[in-house]
Amino acid sequence: LTLVHRDAQLQALHVVENRRYFASAISATFHGRDIFAPVAAHLSRGISLGDLGAPADRIEVLNIPRPQFNPDGSIDGMVVLVDRFGNLITNISEIDLTAARTPRPHLEVHLGDRLIGPVRHTYGDVAPGEPLALIGSSRMLEIAVNSGHAAQVLSAGRGTPIHLG
Repeated sequence: LTLVHRDAQLQALHVVENRRYFASAISATFHGRDIFAPVAAHLSRGISLGDLGAPADRIEVLNIPRPQFNPDGSIDGMVVLVDRFGNLITNISEIDLTAARTPRPHLEVHLGDRLIGPVRHTYGDVAPGEPLALIGSSRMLEIAVNSGHAAQVLSAGRGTPIHLG
């Protein structure tokens, strides 16, 4: 929620807890399908947020720095999270890439001093064991290694600088 809170004006925040609006069977791993999609469908049909659950009494906002947009069209950011697969999630969003003055195919991604290359579409765009930059499911720029653990292979983690230019 930190990035939503940063980029949008939150008008209300409720805990989604009324199981009446969930799918009838809930798996341990597919909450997007079993909880969030049915809840979104009900919201689109006009139920109130209050029907889903009580208002949240607080939100913990993490201090995630915004990327820096440079006059030359380049962007400086950093790794803010290493996921369980070893992918390096950055603070640079897909929206940030769209706002960059340099067209995406011409942006070269650097992780620290290492050239990763252009932003790719899929893992299959590079050979197994090779690093790549792509927009992940969170809509953030990620550095990954095809069939590998980027944090280990690239000796990188939270705070590692990212430069696109």
